[in-house]
Amino acid sequence: MNIDRAIDKFELNLSAERGVSPNTVRAYVTDLSQFAEYVERKSGAVPDVSDIALSDVRGFLRDRVKQGLTDTSMLRKISSLRAFFVFLLRKKIIDVDPTLHLARPRKRQRIPPVISETSIEKMMDIPETDSTISMSLGSR
Repeated sequence: MNIDRAIDKFELNLSAERGVSPNTVRAYVTDLSQFAEYVERKSGAVPDVSDIALSDVRGFLRDRVKQGLTDTSMLRKISSLRAFFVFLLRKKIIDVDPTLHLARPRKRQRIPPVISETSIEKMMDIPETDSTISMSLGSR
């Protein structure tokens, strides 16, 4: 089965059978369409899903990283690809899931910004207004 037809079947499965939100369906289909375009450009033809290999998936993700893809978007693209190939495997459209040995990167934690000493002093000068003690002291 060619990849475009497989994406259509997957989209129908997500929206009709699994009841996934329209935004999620749209995001997954967009990710898969980008993947299909990448594989088609690389091979010069519309590929059959059974011919897709892990190297194709890795190449696509590497290409997206070079284009400045954020960690969050990368994780979603990986989720889209995994869900797609698991669907194809369950429906017996493919025999091997090319994402099976794909490493799952972790989302990097951002370090909180440093608060300046001046900002801390200003916060310390703000009177508390939610306790009876601070209210009675503040009303003097």
